[in-house]
Amino acid sequence: MADLSLPAGRTLGAAGGARGGWRLVDYTPGVVESATRVSETLFLLRVRLLKGLTSPLPPQFVMVWVPGLEAVPMSVAGFKGSRLDLLVKPVGDTTRRLVELGAGGRLGLYGPLGRPLIPPGRRFLFVAGGSGLAPILYYLDYLECSVRSVCEVAVGFNKSVEAGSAGRLVEEKGGRPVVYCLDTGCDEKGVVLDHLKSVDPGSYDALVLSGPPEMINSSPRFLGREYWGRVIVVAEALVKCGLGLCGSCRLPWNPGLYLCVDGPGFYLTQLLGVV
Repeated sequence: MADLSLPAGRTLGAAGGARGGWRLVDYTPGVVESATRVSETLFLLRVRLLKGLTSPLPPQFVMVWVPGLEAVPMSVAGFKGSRLDLLVKPVGDTTRRLVELGAGGRLGLYGPLGRPLIPPGRRFLFVAGGSGLAPILYYLDYLECSVRSVCEVAVGFNKSVEAGSAGRLVEEKGGRPVVYCLDTGCDEKGVVLDHLKSVDPGSYDALVLSGPPEMINSSPRFLGREYWGRVIVVAEALVKCGLGLCGSCRLPWNPGLYLCVDGPGFYLTQLLGVV
């Protein structure tokens, strides 16, 4: 992230992203309440916000800042009152430090960023790759999958140790999980997109895919073109400013779109530029 720090915990940013002017962005201070290991590679952080944050809607995200390190984008995995949940995969300096903070550790957040995209209907299929599970967890909350909607969730990992208790997280939020991995020890062996071969996409009001670019790139091959219009993709890209100013999150599928201001959720037809 560019060094645009200003006094009083503020950052200079673009109002409305690349399509707007300049404004000051206030960080919301937070305290880590707990960091629970989900698997060998994932941790669930519960953060208590010390002042109000506009309620996010899925699949919006926040920029998370740890003092001394750069801010990084993180999907909202849960939100209620003054509690915010983050599903963290420690792969860089900031994310590694996040899981090391422990209870009482302090951080800053700004957001929510991006646009909400809520699927219509009451019967949904969610397909997530690895840490792409994070925004799916918040969808399960928001769509009231435990009481109102039918929500099937296929989630995939390379190894069973990376899956850990991810299926239980889905169940706790009312989803019906099927866990895929490439070794033994999960519900199914294979890649998570294989799940699309075993279901009738037309039986769902909407399908939501969330995962790394290689997963999204492959997804059209697993779905008939007639279903593309009901598929929402929660994309991943390199986000630095979170405001559409730097251009780092311009999407490879459609360079006219920025993940941080136009997404992170898109209909598959929008990404592919087809009607």
